[in-house]
Amino acid sequence: PGKPGRPTTSDATGESILVNWTSPESDGGAEITNYVIEFKPKGSPKWMKFESTEAIPQTSHIVSSLKEDTLYVFRVAAENKAGMGPYSDPSEACKTLIDKPSPPMNLTVTDFSEATISLKWDLPEDDGGSEITGYVIEKRESNKRTWTKVSETTDMELTCSELTKNSQYIFRVAAQNESGVSEFVALTQPITAK
Repeated sequence: PGKPGRPTTSDATGESILVNWTSPESDGGAEITNYVIEFKPKGSPKWMKFESTEAIPQTSHIVSSLKEDTLYVFRVAAENKAGMGPYSDPSEACKTLIDKPSPPMNLTVTDFSEATISLKWDLPEDDGGSEITGYVIEKRESNKRTWTKVSETTDMELTCSELTKNSQYIFRVAAQNESGVSEFVALTQPITAK
């Protein structure tokens, strides 16, 4: 088959990009059964083949397992029963995004009194491709639905004060990076200030 049209890109996420192209002007006398997609970080001399688990007969595909915050270029070749044709011209560079981080891990209570509760947590499993810049801590009384912001910190621990004696509280923590704030992780049981 002939050379497909130059790919275009869209719908970038932190680890995938949608690649679109047009069919070659000539199918070489046989039906096109697959498209081979190659990609590389912009500026790299080495093309890498996208390993799809099944044939790609359509003229668009999501290329996944990419690195976050990286510029990529793509090229595509058509295949039929006679073999593979030439590669398309490379696409314009497209950058994967920086995602929000995953929530912090292992949120626990380390100490409590009638007026304070101390919390600690571990780094998120995934920083979203960008350094963790801080944490947001919220609380609510166990009999209420509204969360109140307690603090923001760059530490992985915090002592929360200004609590009402004998009241039960639930705390939650989220991580943040330059892309935004993760989902919150909350304590599984309310803690009583006493």
